[in-house]
Amino acid sequence: MSKNISIIIPTLNEEDNIETLVKRIIGTFLSNSLDGEIIFIDDNSTDKTRRIIAKLKKQYHGIFLIKLFLKRGKPGKAYSIIEGFQYVENKIVAMIDADLQYPPEAIAEMARKIEQGADIVVANRVEKETNFLRSFLSRSFNFVFAKILHDLNCDVQSGLKVFKRKIIYDVKLNPSPWTFDMEFLLSARNYGYKIDSVNIRFDERVAGRSKINIIKAVTEIGWNAIVLKTRGCAPLLVEAESDLHMKGAGVKHRKKHFITHTTLHHKHSALDTFVLWQKIFIFSLVLIFIVGLIFDPLLTGIIFLATISVLYFVDAIFSLVLVLRSLINPPEIISTTAELLGIDDKTLPTYSIFCPLYRESQVLPHFVGAMKARYCLTLWEL
Repeated sequence: MSKNISIIIPTLNEEDNIETLVKRIIGTFLSNSLDGEIIFIDDNSTDKTRRIIAKLKKQYHGIFLIKLFLKRGKPGKAYSIIEGFQYVENKIVAMIDADLQYPPEAIAEMARKIEQGADIVVANRVEKETNFLRSFLSRSFNFVFAKILHDLNCDVQSGLKVFKRKIIYDVKLNPSPWTFDMEFLLSARNYGYKIDSVNIRFDERVAGRSKINIIKAVTEIGWNAIVLKTRGCAPLLVEAESDLHMKGAGVKHRKKHFITHTTLHHKHSALDTFVLWQKIFIFSLVLIFIVGLIFDPLLTGIIFLATISVLYFVDAIFSLVLVLRSLINPPEIISTTAELLGIDDKTLPTYSIFCPLYRESQVLPHFVGAMKARYCLTLWEL
């Protein structure tokens, strides 16, 4: 198991919980032979939170690395976590709330899940020692917006997560104060990262006061879940393995890695089938057609058939013009056999040729044979 873990802890007036939390984290790490760092991002607390952290930093100097940073960006837990990403130094990152409701002892087990192949591990709150309203709203949200709407089988809003550091460089987030978790998990899953979970006991807050406005948070998170469903996640551009060639370049999208051998933006690829103005134009045509069928179906049918006929005729004329031009005009590029044989195969680009086939058993051997006869087979994907 990886021995080094960076733990991000956002804080806001948690003076009564910080010392106990730090002791439990360090105790867990020492008993599991782990090492790492605790990164506190304080959201301008007005109590003794920062003073206590500074004292603990000196107390555990040489035993455990504790860092304290004063929040510079917008207020809110989500912004604190994102701000904390820039300070992590280890390959595994954990995030946990400072209110002692989540057990820091679970981090060791979650890190083992990462070592076993998971990319993100979420702590599922299966035993909840909280008030009925919060528990009911949390379970309802998770069932409706996470499981049904997005097919996420984990406790999305859990404040305890462990994940690989590389994910924070791939996932581009623009959350509101309470919508980090859903966007983070959906983006990571869209890029092919594996999400796992462990079950934990979620305790009632012992000290301090909760900063969450239940109704506002649920409304904001629910609306964001609907927006993410309709908007989807943008594909992730994957850079080439080397600056000398485009091998390995492509995009990650819908849990798959597409190797396109190009770093062009995804809007120039088949991943984006329509741009916005095209969608609006098509929607307008469909709307006009439906309205026409309602008010005058006969005239609408005549206009529709006439339009289709004209389009077919124009397409036939266009194809005929292309054929005639290709027959009349000489080739634009002419290469001799000697020139082709003199090309160094190592300087040639790599291409993926997609050949949809159906009952083409007689054609396929000729196709493969031709490629083997004239070109180096290692340049092609068959």
